[in-house]
Formats: sequence, structure tokens, C-alpha cells
Amino acid sequence: MADTIAGRYTLIDPIARGGSGSVWRAWDGRLHQLCAAKVLRQRDSADLLRFAREQSVKLDHPHVLAPYGWAAEDAHVVLAMPLVHGGTLESALQDNGAASPELVEEVLAQLLQALQFVHAQGWVHRDVKPANLMLESTGTGRPHVLLSDFGIAVRVEDARLTRTGTLVGTPGYLPPEAYELADPDPAQDLYAAGVTALRMLDPSLEPPEELGPADARRVVGRPGDLAEHLAALLTPDPAQRRRAAVSVLHALTDAAARRRFDPARTRDGEPFEVFDVLEPLPVPWARRVAAAAAGTPLPEPAAEEPRAEEPPGAPAGRDPAPGDGPDTGQAGAAPTGAPQPGAGPATGEGPVTGSSAGPAGTGRAPDGPGRPGGPPARTGPVPEGPVTPAAVAATATLEREPPARPRRAPRRGAAGGVLLALITLTLLLGAWLLVEQGGSGRPAAPDPTAPAPTPAAPETPGEEDPYVLERVCEDRGGGVEECSFRAR
Repeated sequence: MADTIAGRYTLIDPIARGGSGSVWRAWDGRLHQLCAAKVLRQRDSADLLRFAREQSVKLDHPHVLAPYGWAAEDAHVVLAMPLVHGGTLESALQDNGAASPELVEEVLAQLLQALQFVHAQGWVHRDVKPANLMLESTGTGRPHVLLSDFGIAVRVEDARLTRTGTLVGTPGYLPPEAYELADPDPAQDLYAAGVTALRMLDPSLEPPEELGPADARRVVGRPGDLAEHLAALLTPDPAQRRRAAVSVLHALTDAAARRRFDPARTRDGEPFEVFDVLEPLPVPWARRVAAAAAGTPLPEPAAEEPRAEEPPGAPAGRDPAPGDGPDTGQAGAAPTGAPQPGAGPATGEGPVTGSSAGPAGTGRAPDGPGRPGGPPARTGPVPEGPVTPAAVAATATLEREPPARPRRAPRRGAAGGVLLALITLTLLLGAWLLVEQGGSGRPAAPDPTAPAPTPAAPETPGEEDPYVLERVCEDRGGGVEECSFRAR
């Protein structure tokens, strides 16, 4: 699976995994923000059905976490929704233990507000439970609840997509009528909300197939409004349950101002903390998120920068001549007083080299253009500003070198190569013969039979004598002749 799906959702790190897929922290390249991406496998038809249902839910409410986009590529589909940092209510109960009655009332009030909105839009969630309630990371302050996971949600007026005789939902959170295979109804969600509140008061509670008002009063443990509210939500009659939920929501909403969370507490009086459960972002992504929040241009991933401009027709990748300013940013041909390799520029930045921060030949500094944390790469005319060693070397190279010949085609036929080699060898041999016979300026070798007095000295093949020897003979008398050689 690619890191980026459909060119939009870039997966950063996994948040949760399940049998049908996984949830990732991701970057939405179109909206320039973080999101939660639920990634599913396309080969599972049941998962695709859940996906189709969930992506069709378009609900906008402060306490509803619904998908806002989706994409498909190759064998995977992704469902995008806002990123929530506090984890689920289930995990918060495991970390902190039972919640105080005030905390239960606040969570229940927000959950009923979300269900009222969802039901008004014609939807039934059918899977309300602590594991499907997301929490913002509010610490020990007032909690913020978001109803999530609409994978088995259904519209009331739509025909049921499940087979006859199939029970949909989580056992223990289903009302009595669900076991009789009744049609989906908002009253089923209200019953599950009551069971969720009981789980907050007693996380060890394992709901049986059916709970009633007596179970609610027993778990609360003391008479009061909370016990009666939960008893009304667990009543067996669906119609009575729907009417009671309206009264419960009004009562809990009116009492919201009197509930204090400084801090929120457990049932034992200890602080109840909802902390950030996500790992810190990798540094490049943290910079990008900060840049997006500040409204500045987003840093793009590092990309190879173009080489310093070469004369027209110069062969690409040629080796620089001795004394040339190479493309690595070293100032081998810089004038006197220019910064030398290993010395930082006059601006106080680190040394500019081509081996420590980027592909060979780019001459980039570690935080230079096109690198994360550096300014964006620029193209076009170079603006006025500080002169760097790389710019001095490139300018000196351009001014010193004549235009090079156009580069030949990289490939030739075998016959053409052999013919060219033979022609070159013939030309070299002819030139050598010309130099040996007439190009050196020496006289031809003397004839051995001729009585020439000054024969040329023996030649050494391949070498030229710096002078010519002349034979001189003198008569010493008595028929004795003494001969010697002298240079002329």
C-alpha cells in the first residue's frame, strides 16, 4: 500500500488496528490539515458495505464525529474524518477507573445531544457504547464527547440490509425489542446510552442480555436524579423510553452550569484525566502542521535541485578540468578573499558542501533551499544578495571556459566504431612518419658507400637529437690519420 492514497491522504503512523482494517493519523493534502484515515481492504464485501454506509453519513454537530471524505486506490479504500487526540471513553475508563456522578451526567448530556441530532436526520446509530465515544484531550477539565463509527448506522425509512434473523449491534447494549428482531428505531440508541452511563459508574460491569430500571438504581447506589434518569432510559417500553429521553436531556442541559470540573474526578475522588494518547508527530510533519496553522507556505519534501548552469551544449555530467570550480559548492576558482572550502560564509551559516546535505552536484547546505526547514527552492534569475562560494565558483567557470562542442550521440554501431578507430590510427601513423622524415629538420642519413666526411650519427627510434655530429680527420705523419667527431 502506498504512503499516499489517491494523491491526497498521506499516511503518517497507525493509531489503531482491527480485523477489517486500521486507523492512521494522516495528512489531507487538499485541506492541508491532519486527519484520521480509516483504511479498509476492498476484498471484504462486508467491510465495503460498512464503508458505504459510513461514508454516506454527512452530519455536522459538535458531538458527532462523521466522515468528511473518502478515496479508493488499488486494493484499499480510505475514510477520512477529523483527528481526535483523547482516545475512546472505554480506554479512559480503563486508565482512570469509575467516573464520578457529575462526570457521568456531563458525558450523558453530550451523548443525548448527539443522538437527538442524529435521529432528527433520520439515522439510527445501532452501536452506541464506550468504545465508539471519542474524547478530546481535555486533561482534567470538562470532557468533550464525540459519537463515532457509523459503520452499521441505517436510515429509519430505508429497507434493512441485513438478513432476516440477524441481530445487529453489540450484545449487552441491545434493548429487549432488538432480540425480537424489531426494525431499527431511535429508542435502541437511547437504551445503549443508558447502559453506557452505567459502565461509567462501574467499568467492571458486564451487561447481561437485558437491563432494567432496577439495575440502574442498584448501580448508581443512591437515590437521586441520576438514578431516575438512567432508569427511564432502560425502561422496556420503546415509546416510553423516547419520551423520557427528552425530559432527561432537558434536565441535564439545565444543570450543566452547576457541574464543576476543576478537576474532573473519579468515583473515588481522584482526578479523572483525558490525556493525549497519540505519539508526537515526526519532526518534518510537526513543522508542516505548524506552518499550516501559521498560514505560511508549507515546506515541501526535499527534492533534487538543478545543477549550476553550464555553457550551451556542454556535455552533462562532465568532469571539471583542473582548477575548475566544481559543482559541489567548493570555491576552487574563487578570487582572493573569497571563502574557502571548510570556512563558513560571511553570513554566519555553516560551510557549503555538496557531500553533507543532498545529492551530488547540488551544492546544497543542510538547511538550504528545498530542504525541510529551509526556504523553498527558487528558479529564474538570481536576486541580489550575499555571494556564496558556490555562486563564485560557478561564475568563474562560465567566464573561463569556451563553449564546448556538442555532445555526440551516446551510442554507435560496432562497424562505425571500428572504422573510426582505423581512420584515427592511420592519421596518427602518417603524422608520425612525417615528423620522423621531414618534420624534424635533420638531413637524410648518408650513403655508406659514399666518401662523405660527415655521416650523420646513429638515430634512436622515437627520439630527436638536439645537435648533428661531424667527422674530422687530421694527418699525424707517418701515414697515421687521427679522426674524431664534433658537433656543429
